[in-house]
Amino acid sequence: IKSEYKKVADSLGEARFQSLHEAGEIAQRGLKEIRDADLVKIRSFYESANKSLKETAFVDSKRLANTIENLEKELRPGSIKSPEQQKVLGAIEDLKKDLYDSSGNLMYANVKELMNNKVALNDLINYEVQGGAKQLLKSIVGELDRAIISHGKDNPSFAKNYINANRKFSEHAKTFRN
Repeated sequence: IKSEYKKVADSLGEARFQSLHEAGEIAQRGLKEIRDADLVKIRSFYESANKSLKETAFVDSKRLANTIENLEKELRPGSIKSPEQQKVLGAIEDLKKDLYDSSGNLMYANVKELMNNKVALNDLINYEVQGGAKQLLKSIVGELDRAIISHGKDNPSFAKNYINANRKFSEHAKTFRN
């Protein structure tokens, strides 16, 4: 009975995946679908905050830019970067596109773009980086939050909706991601 059961189990495993490569690709595709569904859910948390924003909602980005510059100084020394450090630097470069104009001058940042950056950084933190790289990005997310919430002085309903969205995200992250 034991040997027959093993034969059946082995044949089922062979029939399902032709190779370990195929099994890996299917697992990778499944994880991507889960991650994409998670991102859609998170974006839905911030919809009400987005709706209460005007297209002309901008905030001072100087403090955020200083945080990024300090972080870059910590990461730039030495020529070899780990894959995680490269991901952090890549995320920083994407964020800087929303803080600096084409001449490299600091500008007021669009709140909607900062919110998109925050969601993207949280996705990176939860799925792609670990340890020290995660902590480095969390400091930027904290500064992003501060900059975004500063718009609440001009738009209190936005601040209320944004804080509520952050609370929902935090609850979601604790249950789904952990």
